[in-house]
Amino acid sequence: MINILLILARHVDGHPLLYEQTKLDRSRFRVLTHALSSAERPKSRWFNPTTIAGVKRIIVNEGIDIVHAHLYKPTLTSVIAARGAGRPGRRPAVISTIHGLGSARTSMRRLTNRYFLRRVARLVAVCDAVRDDILQANPWLDPERVVAIPNGLDYDRFPADMDIGAARATIPFAQKEGFWFGAVTRLQRGKNVHTLLDAFRTVAAAFGDARLVVAGTGPERDRLEAMAQSAGLKDRVAFVGFRKDIPVVLRAVDCFVHTSLREGLPLALLEAMASGLPVVASARGGIVEVFGRIQMGAMVDPEDPAAIAAAMTNMINRSDADRHALGKGARQRALGDFGARKMVESLEELYELVFRETFSP
Repeated sequence: MINILLILARHVDGHPLLYEQTKLDRSRFRVLTHALSSAERPKSRWFNPTTIAGVKRIIVNEGIDIVHAHLYKPTLTSVIAARGAGRPGRRPAVISTIHGLGSARTSMRRLTNRYFLRRVARLVAVCDAVRDDILQANPWLDPERVVAIPNGLDYDRFPADMDIGAARATIPFAQKEGFWFGAVTRLQRGKNVHTLLDAFRTVAAAFGDARLVVAGTGPERDRLEAMAQSAGLKDRVAFVGFRKDIPVVLRAVDCFVHTSLREGLPLALLEAMASGLPVVASARGGIVEVFGRIQMGAMVDPEDPAAIAAAMTNMINRSDADRHALGKGARQRALGDFGARKMVESLEELYELVFRETFSP
C-alpha cells in the first residue's frame, strides 16, 4: 500500500479535479488531503513554522510515502516538511503539479526554484505547453523529471441532452430566445473578460438577439459590470456570479467563449466541450493542444477584439447542423482524451514509479 498526501493551497469544497485525483485503486493506494489554509486557518505565508509542522506531523503519523503538492506554495512547504520527517532513506518523496504558465516569472521565483525543485522527485505539468514552459524557464532541470499528465474530469454531470428551456429559465434575461454565448471564468485581469466584452459589443450591434452569460467571481466584477453598462449592454450581458450548477449554465448557451491571456489546461473549457458546445478560445498555451485536429470551433488571438467578434459572428451564422457537429467533436475530444480515468491511471503509474525509485534498495 502506497500512502499519498495531497497538499493544496486552500480548501475548495468539492473541487472536481482534486476529487477525481483521490479516486485511485484502493487496493494499492491510500489518499489523504490537506489544505494549507481554509476559513478556520486563514491564508498565511508559505514559510510558516506552524504550517510546516502541521504537514510534517501528518507525514509522520500517517506513514506518508509520497507528498503530492499542487501549486507553488504547497510545494515549498511540502519539501521542507518532507525533509524534516523521518530518517534518511525513509523520507517521503515530493511530487509537484504546476497548473499554469509562468512558473519562473520573477527573479525570486527562479531562485527558489533552483533550491526547491531540485528536491522534487517529479514535476507534473497539466499539458505539454506547461511542461515546455517549465523547462524553458528552468533549463537546469532534468527533462525526464518533468512529465505531462493532462487534467481529466468525470463528465457524467454534463449531459448533452439537458433541456435548454429549463436551463435558460435560471438566467436573468427577460428575453429567453436568441443566440447565447457563455463564459465561465474568474473575473480577474489575466482572464481578459474586458476584451470579450469589447468584442461582444460589436456582435450585439449586428445581432439584436445575441446574449452573453458570464459565470464567475473575482476582483474585476464591478469594473466589468460598469463597462458593460457604459457600452449599452446592461440587458444583453448577465453576470451570474459563482454558480454551483455550471452544467445548467453551459446548457443554457449556444457557444462557449474563453479569452484568457495565459492558460495551462482550463477546466472550464473541458466542461464546455463535454457539454457538447462549440467553442471560441484563445490560441494560447494548452488550449492549442486541446483543439488538436478536432473540428470544434475557432482559436483566436485573445488580444484582438475584432478577431474574437468575427469568430463569434461566424458561429451565429453557421447552420444548426454545423454547430451541432462542432459540439459533437468537442464532446468526443473531452470524453476521449481528457477523462478522469485516463488521468488517474497516469497518476497511479507515476506514484508507483516514484515509490520504487525512492524506497527500493
